[in-house]
Amino acid sequence: MNISEVMNQLKIYTDTKFTQTELGVALGKTRSDINSKIKRKSELKLSEVIQIEKYVLEKYNKKIDLINAKQACDCEFYNIPVQDNYKNVIKCGVRYSDCNVAGYKISNDLAEDINLNPKKACIVFAKGDSMHPTIEDGDSVLVDIEKKEVFDGKIYCIKIDNQICIKRLQWIFPDKIKVISDNIEKYDSFYIDSCDNDCFKFQIIGQVCWWARLAR
Repeated sequence: MNISEVMNQLKIYTDTKFTQTELGVALGKTRSDINSKIKRKSELKLSEVIQIEKYVLEKYNKKIDLINAKQACDCEFYNIPVQDNYKNVIKCGVRYSDCNVAGYKISNDLAEDINLNPKKACIVFAKGDSMHPTIEDGDSVLVDIEKKEVFDGKIYCIKIDNQICIKRLQWIFPDKIKVISDNIEKYDSFYIDSCDNDCFKFQIIGQVCWWARLAR
């Protein structure tokens, strides 16, 4: 089994951010050793896989079968829920589905490529042109709800005073967040005080990690 595939499966099975350091503990190796294996796309020996399964059983009290799980996942997809919690109050950039869609399926390969834990993700739909030309009206947007830390220039799904938006964020030292629309000709940027909990009832739902659109 490829070590990257194993890392992805372990995050799902343990429902944690299973790290290279922890995998090193399981295998009796350093984080540097694990990082080197990942860069080389190394294949794990059967004995190493068994060792990892034993570690997960002892630490997380979960019995797993990585080999059979990999074989099953090769022909399966992960179901990502479509959120409709706020469908009656959404404007300013995002709408949640107002139809009876339980979710969309993404391949295990895509989840691995974008380092996504499928249990910690949701789908929303873009509305309007505030993020044009990056994200267009009607695009399906995949949100990683585990990633809430602001990294300059990354795109996030956010909530401001009961409005759900997709915006690019920038951290302004020491405690300001600049909220940016890519369509700068029509929409002005503005600032949020991250230390003021009551400021517009601001909340980061998660980081946008992928989006798709129908050909037009």
